[in-house]
Amino acid sequence: MANFQQTVISLITQNMDTENAPYFNSLIRDDRLFLQQRTEHFPVAIQRLLINRYKSHTDRVKANTELRHTTDKLNQLLPPVILHNFNAGEDELRDIADEYAEICRQKVKPLLRAISGNHPAIAAAISRNFQTIPESNSETAFAQSLVNTADGQKLPENVLTAKQSLGSELRLIPEKNSEISEIIPETKMAASPRQLQSGRKFSNQAAVNAIARNAANPTETIQSENSVNAQLRLEAQLLAYERCANFINGLGLTAPTPDKSNTVGGCIKRMQDKHWWLRVLRKLMVRKTEECMLHLNKVHKHAGIYCSDITASNRKYQKARQLKMLESISLVNEHDQRYSLREIYDLNISNPVNRRNVLMTRMRGFEDIAKELGHIGDFITLTCPSKYHAAYAKSGNRNPNWQGFTPHQGQQYLCGIWAKIRAELDRQEIRTYGLRVAEPQHDGTPHWHLMLFVEPENLKAFRAVINHYAFQEDGDEAGARENRVKFVAIDPSKGSATGYVAKYICKNIDGANLDEGVYGENPIEAAERVEAWASCWGIRQFQQIGGVSVTVWRELRRLRKLEQQDITLTAIHQAADTSNWQSFVTLMGGVFCKRKEQTIRPHYDIEIDTDTGQISTDYYDGFITTKLKGICYLGKAIITRLHQWRIEFDRSAFRSNLEFCK
Repeated sequence: MANFQQTVISLITQNMDTENAPYFNSLIRDDRLFLQQRTEHFPVAIQRLLINRYKSHTDRVKANTELRHTTDKLNQLLPPVILHNFNAGEDELRDIADEYAEICRQKVKPLLRAISGNHPAIAAAISRNFQTIPESNSETAFAQSLVNTADGQKLPENVLTAKQSLGSELRLIPEKNSEISEIIPETKMAASPRQLQSGRKFSNQAAVNAIARNAANPTETIQSENSVNAQLRLEAQLLAYERCANFINGLGLTAPTPDKSNTVGGCIKRMQDKHWWLRVLRKLMVRKTEECMLHLNKVHKHAGIYCSDITASNRKYQKARQLKMLESISLVNEHDQRYSLREIYDLNISNPVNRRNVLMTRMRGFEDIAKELGHIGDFITLTCPSKYHAAYAKSGNRNPNWQGFTPHQGQQYLCGIWAKIRAELDRQEIRTYGLRVAEPQHDGTPHWHLMLFVEPENLKAFRAVINHYAFQEDGDEAGARENRVKFVAIDPSKGSATGYVAKYICKNIDGANLDEGVYGENPIEAAERVEAWASCWGIRQFQQIGGVSVTVWRELRRLRKLEQQDITLTAIHQAADTSNWQSFVTLMGGVFCKRKEQTIRPHYDIEIDTDTGQISTDYYDGFITTKLKGICYLGKAIITRLHQWRIEFDRSAFRSNLEFCK
């Protein structure tokens, strides 16, 4: 995305567009104003489409009527937050994000003044957090303090009843002293003495998390948080949330909702953060642009296959800019060893070549396991109902059954169907494993390819379950029985399962080793458009189904050698190091082994700054966070991530293109 957007209309009006300026000037004044008002808020690509359609009509009345009808239809797709800023550039988006974040802060300030004036005890309790907020403005710090104050309290029943829209289950910090294991249920491990000593040493610093201080100092309590004014503080916090949420919902967005992972205070902090706003606006702009192109019927194999040309072009530019930025960012450890992020990118699975090789290795390993155990391979294709498809495959014309669904909604439909299938398979004790690939059809509608292995005696029931749920929605429509779900039994005498799925993996990563795409397109360009499609709609392309932990596999491959002389551990490490997925899965407990019963499990631990004693916490909600540190074998942790890294930037790479303009 450019820093500032130069629109087609602005170029035309300045006679800088040689193609359209003469035509624009030939129109009568009313038509010129109508054309400008109707198109100027759209992105450049959409403006060009609308202007070209307008030019194609010789009858100005029909041209104006169609333009009004088309733009009204597109405007209905746009939430108010971007209706008049749809053609904003990156710098303009940053200004908009800053403006809306400030509006949310202003909506809370009157409430803070009222609390400060009428209830000084509450204000004093809130103000204790001042020194943790790096803000020079006292009211801003006060607002931030309110966000962080009441998370430690249990909401009164009457408040929950009055605020049912906030959700009945809020994740809150416990009132009583508790061990760290209660904060990190994934590991069930208490804090180590070294960690608690770090907390005790720096217990007077406000930056240290309050829970860690209480665990380290039993004499310190949080009675100050349980003051007589606790309920009033909580009600004030809920009112602050309601004001910000109503503002956001009024803009056509969805306000963050308190739940098990988001506190009320964390939601308020998000709505007052310009970075949160910028992320929301960026995603919204990209998706709404693509949705408009879908409604203009510019996403199909005769126009822009898989995604529109504007989305493919923007994604290509974005990736080039990201790679350039990676070269300007370095990671430096405590030994002053320095690596650019571009070097790291080339070595891990972010690199498409590495990602393809890893997926093929795991798929081959699953197939070898299936042969060893006598399991049957089944290749399944799941497709969305007709109402999710925007255009016909042969002609590219609009599908009259399309109900305006986006690829994101199509993916949600497929995920919902698979969730029901998986639950029913569990109830019938039908076990399966393999790989799932999500890819777009020519008009961007997602469909799934699943290469799964199942026990022979369960194959018939396995297919029956999939068929049952695949036809639950619109199962009687024309063509459903032929296209909705397909099964292909893998015959080892005709070819391998890995070879069968290989083309789908290559097609959706980098197009390597393919002569042409499904529709005869260039495979490399097709892969770029598929990746742009997945990025735009937030679709996970590949997912392993069943099997053992891939995290353990990756962590073991980080180890050059093992100091412990354990036969099982050494064998598992050797299997991972030599990319033998079959042996790795077998030694880890087998393909059907539950995660908690696997031989080796990932090890997560609290991150503590050794210089300050500060415990890493979630930025918005303040919960103690854990990071992957290594693996756990027989109850003992083996650390694979030994270094502490810091990020260093080359600031020249982040300068605006307009910095040197006069």
